[in-house]
Amino acid sequence: MHFEDVFVKRERYLHNRVKVSYFLRDLNFQL
Repeated sequence: MHFEDVFVKRERYLHNRVKVSYFLRDLNFQL
């Protein structure tokens, strides 16, 4: 269904944001 598709995309978007924030945090720790 279309609604589920939107939900899945939103979940992926949030998951990617979390990964990026962790990645940036790791970079800051290494500097």
